Amino acid sequence: MAKMKPLVMLLIMCVVFMGALIEVSTATDYTLTWSMTSNAKAWGESQKFTMGDTITFVYQPFHDVLEVSESAYESCSAVNPLSAYTGGRTTIALTAPGPRYFICGVQGHCPLMKLAINVASSSSPPPTSSSSSSSSL
Repeated sequence: MAKMKPLVMLLIMCVVFMGALIEVSTATDYTLTWSMTSNAKAWGESQKFTMGDTITFVYQPFHDVLEVSESAYESCSAVNPLSAYTGGRTTIALTAPGPRYFICGVQGHCPLMKLAINVASSSSPPPTSSSSSSSSL
């Protein structure tokens, strides 16, 4: 029986390790074309975001991506964003569960360029879609 103990421990370690690999492999990089015609709001509502996923915003250099509070999102206020990104391509890691809000800070763009998402904890079941490697608009 004493000889079985190391084997049982090894088996437990393998199961834990495989679980970690599965968790890592299910992360998705969502790609969003950030423009006045992309309907980011509807796109965001149709996705299932989980901790570990990323969103890559692809946009023209005259746009930007601002992460804002819920009230700033609702009022389209670009004053005092939580984070601001420029450059035409921005990847944001979704590292914590909960809501996140993004707008374009260019005057007049926010009503058509806003994204609200809810990030689920990684213990939630994975999305049921057949493609887990990439999702884009």
